[in-house]
Amino acid sequence: MSESLCKFETSDSNDEDIKASSHLAVQFDSSVNIGARAQRPALSRHLSVSSTVSSLDIRKHVEPQVALPPIFKTLSYKVDDETEALERSKIDKSARSFKQNTWHCQSAAEVAKSLSTDLKNGLCDAQYREHCKEFGANVLSPPRTNWLKKIIVYFFGGFGLLLMVGGILCCICWKPLGNPNPSLSNLVLGVVLLMVFLLQAFFNFWQDFSSSQVMKSINSMIPSTVPAIRNGLFTTCEAKDLVPGDLILIKNGDRLPADVRFVSSESSEFSFDRSILTGESKPIHATVKADSKDSNYLESCSIGLQGTFCVGGSGCGLVVATGDNTVFGQIARLSSDPKKGTSPLQRDIIRFVVCIVLVMLILLVIVCIVWGAYLRKHYPEWINVPELIVDLVSVFVSFIPEGLPIALTTCLMITAGVMKKNKILCKSLNIVETLGSVSVLCSDKTGTLTKNKMSVVSHTVGCAILDPQACTKGQWKVSQLSKLCNSSVFDPTTLSRPLNERVISGNATDQAIYRFGYELSEDDMPCN
Repeated sequence: MSESLCKFETSDSNDEDIKASSHLAVQFDSSVNIGARAQRPALSRHLSVSSTVSSLDIRKHVEPQVALPPIFKTLSYKVDDETEALERSKIDKSARSFKQNTWHCQSAAEVAKSLSTDLKNGLCDAQYREHCKEFGANVLSPPRTNWLKKIIVYFFGGFGLLLMVGGILCCICWKPLGNPNPSLSNLVLGVVLLMVFLLQAFFNFWQDFSSSQVMKSINSMIPSTVPAIRNGLFTTCEAKDLVPGDLILIKNGDRLPADVRFVSSESSEFSFDRSILTGESKPIHATVKADSKDSNYLESCSIGLQGTFCVGGSGCGLVVATGDNTVFGQIARLSSDPKKGTSPLQRDIIRFVVCIVLVMLILLVIVCIVWGAYLRKHYPEWINVPELIVDLVSVFVSFIPEGLPIALTTCLMITAGVMKKNKILCKSLNIVETLGSVSVLCSDKTGTLTKNKMSVVSHTVGCAILDPQACTKGQWKVSQLSKLCNSSVFDPTTLSRPLNERVISGNATDQAIYRFGYELSEDDMPCN
């Protein structure tokens, strides 16, 4: 077989040799196989006691999962499909509305055509009136309030209902059940219970009022006036009067009054700070070009979101969304709308109240049974019906911790006040109690754990490292250049404050250099 194979693999052999060698190889293998099978003895099986026992023993130790492996393939597909369908059904309407926004995927001319406006002259008076009727004012809608539900919760939340019932029963025991000799102590007890009932309702109202102040804080983040172009003329209009299609001018330090689509840029440094929405302190460079169709509206560099700051450059933009339709408006609505469900502390209080009420009802039943079965028969003049009612009220009042809701509300309000002094605004007291149960808090560094503020501590001119506070002529020139070669400016409303407390527009680096330029005044200029 080896010779035939060698002939088959040799490159200089002819076709006949190859055919012969391959034929021989096949014939040789077949003959070998046939011969081997012919020499093997015929197989046979002889049953014996040992073979039977051994086979039974083997079968006895076979695990069922080995012979019948479980199959979960069909079930897992169903579970995955149902889970995905459930997740898709939970997608928020706001997220779907953002996905439908395509302003960032259209060119500036297409956006202007869609909004019936002009990229140079802005809206005319007729178009502005039509847009006002269609889109309304550029204001955030106040949160919806169900006053009837709120009043019921104010008065009857917690132990309020029990306190009111107890107070009314004590007053009834004074008169008319107490006639002809009414006991003044019953009246006093009833008045005290009703006063505690009203005091608890007041504290519930104060808690809700404090949380409702968040909306005012959010509205204060929107500028009051905006430079715009209408009918081809420059004008300054109120931010609440802006409508989609308005052409507004944006410069360094301005806060955007609405969601805009950038249509022109006068500087390559045209950038915005979105940290108020995203928490990211790094400025985003604005672009005029349209994004791809699969890009995200919230991450687009051609869209300026309401409430964000311009930290560099200047340009123009078309208003594409106002009021509640902006991203800022959607976030404001989510933060102001009441949340469904109860907090962990509220669930614990409800569980505690239910346990107390059950124990109280059991004791009240025991008192009534003892009075009706024993005291009423053997001592009929000792406890009459009015005194029995007062005793029952005393029993459940002794079980009710009337000061618990007030104490909890007071503690949470004090904590919220301390957090507010540290510039942490809580929209409700439930957030305070939830934060108290946090063991690990994950947060970014810049702008959260730090202030995102820089200051010049030293600088280098050539190979020399200089002290910014040194009063030399060269230092003074460097400080003046820091003011001139800088796009940052002071906020006019903060010029009366000390230098370190003034508000400066621009990124953190420009602010530090600009503030350094004013640390040395003209009076500090050396003579030499």
